[in-house]
Amino acid sequence: LPIWLSGLTSIPQILLIDNNPLLENLEGLSSLSSVGYLRIRNNEGLTSLEGMSGLTELSGPVVDPCSCSPFQSFIDVNNSLIDLSGLSNLTSIGSGLFINNNNSLQTLDGLESLSTIGGALAIEDNAALENINSLSSLTLIDRDLVFRRNHSLTNFNGLQNVTSVGLWFIIEEHNALENLEGMSGLTNIGGQLVIVNNSNLQNLDGFSSLSTINDALCIENNPELENIDGLSSLSSIGAHLNIWSCPELTDVDGLANLSWLGGEIFIKHCHSLENLMGLAGLSIINGRLIFFDNTSLINLDGLSNINEISGEEVVIYENTALENLDGLSNITSLSGMLLIWGNSVLENLDGLSGLTSVNGDLTIANNAHLSNCCGIYQLLCADAPGCSSDNVGGTVDIGSNENSCTVANIISESGPCVITASHDQEKALSGITVYPNPVKNQQISIRFSSFSPGPVQIKLDNSQGKILWQDQIELLGSEEDYLIDLG
Repeated sequence: LPIWLSGLTSIPQILLIDNNPLLENLEGLSSLSSVGYLRIRNNEGLTSLEGMSGLTELSGPVVDPCSCSPFQSFIDVNNSLIDLSGLSNLTSIGSGLFINNNNSLQTLDGLESLSTIGGALAIEDNAALENINSLSSLTLIDRDLVFRRNHSLTNFNGLQNVTSVGLWFIIEEHNALENLEGMSGLTNIGGQLVIVNNSNLQNLDGFSSLSTINDALCIENNPELENIDGLSSLSSIGAHLNIWSCPELTDVDGLANLSWLGGEIFIKHCHSLENLMGLAGLSIINGRLIFFDNTSLINLDGLSNINEISGEEVVIYENTALENLDGLSNITSLSGMLLIWGNSVLENLDGLSGLTSVNGDLTIANNAHLSNCCGIYQLLCADAPGCSSDNVGGTVDIGSNENSCTVANIISESGPCVITASHDQEKALSGITVYPNPVKNQQISIRFSSFSPGPVQIKLDNSQGKILWQDQIELLGSEEDYLIDLG
């Protein structure tokens, strides 16, 4: 560099070192202690930043958070640069720092003193980067923390003193990353946590202290991810929860302490996922509920504590091992549509027996073995026994299930959903009251009066003679009611 630069101590705006193919070092800048924004780009022969050992701060504030803004600091496309030695006295960056496309960069050695970043830290497309251990003094990242396509990076050791990320934390497309160890100090993420397209990521164990995500959690297309147990301290997600295309994930038990979700749940293409018990801490879903193509999911029992779903859609679609919907038994109303489609072994809708209104469309179709739809009788028959109106705000489409699961059959007075009661013919009819009869909501009461103490055999059948319930009860001799739940 020109000798006249050697006395320069401060540059309040931008220092641009760009497109100098023969530049090998930055000797001559040793007196420089403060720069607004530093841009070192496209210097093919640059092997060292040693000449900048006097630099203590990049003082420029965040003017525009966009990574395309010139008011950021960049170390980009310097293909002979092996590390960042020369920046060892740099302690703070007022705006963002982007370290991208340096093909030979192996470590971040030189950033050992860096403690605060006022904008984003983005480390992207550094193919040889093996570790980030030199970030161990870093405690604060005021905006985004982004890692993309650093295919030699195996862990996040070096970030253990970062307690908070101001906005988004993105971990995307890393071929060697097997776990997220090194993030043990992180407790809060102010925006989204996005973990996507990491081909060898097996677990999320590095997030053991993370308790709050103020926006969304997106875990997508991590083909070797076996569990999310590393999220065991997570109690709150401010927006939605998306888990997509994680074919080895068998459960969501790592979310067992999650008690608040501000948005939707959308889980799809997780072909080893067997249960949702990790969601048992949730009582409200403030958005859509969608389960799509989870071919090992047997039931929805982990949702049994949910009593409110406020989103525009509840979709249960092509979960080919799903046996029942019992996990939805505490839901009484839906503000949007309900779609149950292509769940090939689903046999009944008993888990919907508490559902009294659907404000959108109701579609139940192409469930090949669905033969018992009595769980939605109360939706289709709002004015029993006439059944001339329903409790569905939109259109009703029920078809291509087994023959008995049609609208006409569900509401028919002689169909399987209307239950009649009989009793042992040896007993006199007087002294027995059955109500309601026919049964409309899977519960029936039998009142006995003027009976002597002793055993009574009761049998309940439907209009086609099929026995639905039978048992022997012991009468006490006084008037008494017996409630029988047929659900």
